[in-house]
Amino acid sequence: MLKSTILRSKKNLRCLHQLRSLSTQQLLEILPAKKTVNRVLYDMNARLTWKKYLPILKALYESPDDAIIPKYAKAADLTLFQKVLKEIRTSTHQTDKRLLRLEETLIERSAEMGDNDAVSMLAFSALRDEKMEKFSLDDRNYSKKLIANLLEIKHPLALKLAGDYAYSKGRIQDAENHYHSFLELDDQSFLASETFKTLGHISFAKPDLNSAKVYLEKSINLAPLRKVPECHFLLGQIYGDDAQRSRYHFEMSATQGFKESFAQLGFLELNYFGNTDKAFEWFKLGVELGDINCLVGCFDCFVKQERWEQAHGAMLRIQSFNELREKSGSGAVVDLASIREKAIAKVMEHHNIKSQPDVSTGGEGSRWDA
Repeated sequence: MLKSTILRSKKNLRCLHQLRSLSTQQLLEILPAKKTVNRVLYDMNARLTWKKYLPILKALYESPDDAIIPKYAKAADLTLFQKVLKEIRTSTHQTDKRLLRLEETLIERSAEMGDNDAVSMLAFSALRDEKMEKFSLDDRNYSKKLIANLLEIKHPLALKLAGDYAYSKGRIQDAENHYHSFLELDDQSFLASETFKTLGHISFAKPDLNSAKVYLEKSINLAPLRKVPECHFLLGQIYGDDAQRSRYHFEMSATQGFKESFAQLGFLELNYFGNTDKAFEWFKLGVELGDINCLVGCFDCFVKQERWEQAHGAMLRIQSFNELREKSGSGAVVDLASIREKAIAKVMEHHNIKSQPDVSTGGEGSRWDA
């Protein structure tokens, strides 16, 4: 059981007190649609229905500190509904501060009721709050004791979160140890999928591509596609000597809008399969997402098709992109003059341009002559 002070700052309490006077109607207005909630509850094998959850949410929303929880509710039920809200929040990319506070309240009350998953989540939240914006120094010190106790009894979520924390701090070996300890207890859940994904990243960076392949494929097998586009992207790179399989994984990644996959697909279609039209379609999609490598790909397609006017236009767009990046200081520029020297010469020739400007920086004096 957490101390009454643990992981609950005065700042948070002031915010939570503001919710006391809100009505059930106001709560319903900010909660996700009933149909959406029911779908996620079903996916998570929830014990309680939406109808059973609503009185719990109303009590916690209006009076977070002293709400009376119905006797039929268990601590794990509160933790699960926090996961429901988080899942909907991350999948819709929509955040409401009032619902975030409700999530915090669900976890705090669940921890007070003795749910070790909630205790683990709160303890690691405090540990990550190094600037002590939400939690006091006493809270952080006590959280370390709680984490030590949870790791001693090999609580699965604590092991997984310990791995995440170590990984975020660059302590790779500690992360791997915690992850493998977690997987000894649970290798079939969505949390296991996340763990395999991170182990895949670690192995890919070493590089140990055989291990990375095993981990990433296990991650894919345990989660819906929308959760693992990056796994497909990495597998597309690992299978670089198998164009068909590589294309499959890049396509899976692209269907979820993973930006880096579009350039890979475009260049694969252009340079390996020789399908310029299909390559151009992938590059166009990537350009819409702001990937300058796809703009280079469009330039390559135009040159290959001898569409010199469009190729020149792509060069100008790359120049403009470089200028914007330099002004904003966001990201490296593309040195098109170095990587496409011969192609640029052909474009210049067909436009009767005598001098070749420098497009390596996109700065002063780098404009193309019209």
